[in-house]
Amino acid sequence: MLIVAPFRRDAAVLGNMLKAQGFDPRPCGNATALAEQLVGDTPPIVLSQEGLTVGVLETLKAHLEGQGQWSELPLILLLDRDQRIGPTAARLRATLTRAKLTFLQRPVRAVELISAIQTAVSARNRQLQVRDHIVFQEELQRELNHRVKNALANVMAVYHLTKRQSENFDEFTESFEGRLAALSQVHSALVATNEPRELAEIAETVLAPYRSTEGRRVLVSGPRASLAPASAVAFAMSLHELATNASKYGALSSTEGCVEVMWRLERRGTELRAVVDWIESGGPKVVPPTRRGYGTAFIHSAARSSLRGSADFDFAPSGLRCTFSILVDGPASEPAPAEDENRVEPAEDCEF
Repeated sequence: MLIVAPFRRDAAVLGNMLKAQGFDPRPCGNATALAEQLVGDTPPIVLSQEGLTVGVLETLKAHLEGQGQWSELPLILLLDRDQRIGPTAARLRATLTRAKLTFLQRPVRAVELISAIQTAVSARNRQLQVRDHIVFQEELQRELNHRVKNALANVMAVYHLTKRQSENFDEFTESFEGRLAALSQVHSALVATNEPRELAEIAETVLAPYRSTEGRRVLVSGPRASLAPASAVAFAMSLHELATNASKYGALSSTEGCVEVMWRLERRGTELRAVVDWIESGGPKVVPPTRRGYGTAFIHSAARSSLRGSADFDFAPSGLRCTFSILVDGPASEPAPAEDENRVEPAEDCEF
């Protein structure tokens, strides 16, 4: 609460009363001191009749005209009993058009004043919540625009890379449709809540269709670590490319084949990185490719850009091995317990 009460000990009496009720009173003896407090989330203001000087009114008017459309700053005015509230209220409402005015006549009982202040604080908190909601919606719109542009860029990249790697239209159609479907499924599964995702969750989501009943066909292991939504999508798509290749030509094309995805964490200065190994075994003998395919090109590109790391391939005869080095966030932390909100009780029955 801001207090503008320059007469005698009015500010001190009001301040002590508000402190006893858990408020943080900030006395402002003149227009200059008030202007210094009118920054950030301006709290409600209590003004005595003596504080309604020309300078204070001009300071308040300038501040009110510069506030957002969501704001209607609560002002509690303490007028003398011989002051005619009607004409005074009309003049002040005409001057302070962006304020929520409450008029009390002195002497005012403390319980009445505290009640008015509680109402003003609640009203201001609701306004700030509206402000935060507007800011969130604007951020959400910007994030949506960013994601749409990224999604279109991904589609174009998939299109061009698939086109270059396809021998005929039928092969292009099959590969392109499959990769678009995979992209859609990964987005739905991993970024719907716009939250970081665990490496284990990403690997399990992508590789679930290839897991055998006994669970030995696909093995996933490693310590807890998470990726931001955009990085999670890139990593999931990279795993999807590896799984697709393995199901056509590698370990997953054989009933005896196995894919193992394991990772370890390494601290490098201020960065925490996960070294992820994709290891195939039990499949057909691996023949190193004669040209760079779509999957390899995509994985290298995703590792450099979205994952801020690298990807290395080893086309060993016993099975393909791909090693990622990617930036991660580490184990998820437990949320802090919410603090209890205590209701402010009215002051003892006295007058100001």
